[in-house]
Amino acid sequence: MSTFTDNQPIVSRSAKILFIGLIQYFVVGLLFVTFIDLFLDYMNNTESINIDTNAFFSSIDMFVYAHVIGTLLFTGTITLIVSGFVYLIDKKRNIKFIAPKNEPVSITRQTIYSLIPILDMYAVIKVKKFWIYVLIMIGVGLAILPLDEFGVFPQTFPENMLIQEAITIPISVVVIRIFSKKWNKQFTENSVNEETK
Repeated sequence: MSTFTDNQPIVSRSAKILFIGLIQYFVVGLLFVTFIDLFLDYMNNTESINIDTNAFFSSIDMFVYAHVIGTLLFTGTITLIVSGFVYLIDKKRNIKFIAPKNEPVSITRQTIYSLIPILDMYAVIKVKKFWIYVLIMIGVGLAILPLDEFGVFPQTFPENMLIQEAITIPISVVVIRIFSKKWNKQFTENSVNEETK
């Protein structure tokens, strides 16, 4: 039976598979919102109260969205199930699900990760600040919510989402860079202390 060592990867196989599944569901969310937006436009443009399903799905865009969403939901679910099985196998082998290495991180890479949804979570896991980051971003979301509810932001998609991302992403970048620099600082201080001994 293998045991966990510092040489093993920061993320286990099960975590990587789970990550793929979450990306699929994230894409599904974006496609689903777009699909609903197209559906509402269709309903606003039709004079009939009854929904003509054949006419609705005769549009190439509607068919593509429906097909892609269904495929991603199916494959995403299978991916999550596989991740669960692999996690159980890794657990028996004593391989940790997520195990950050005690080493400096690249500020440039951390900045790039902070610009991409889901990868920002990976960035804060590397510096062991996951829960603090989650609480900060929840606070940012709660602060933005009243602005959205009172109509400060456009109520149409994707304008609404883009404006919210334009607010949250810079905050994410700043927070992750601060965490990463503090994380690297401890290694610099340790090396200095060893040299002075």
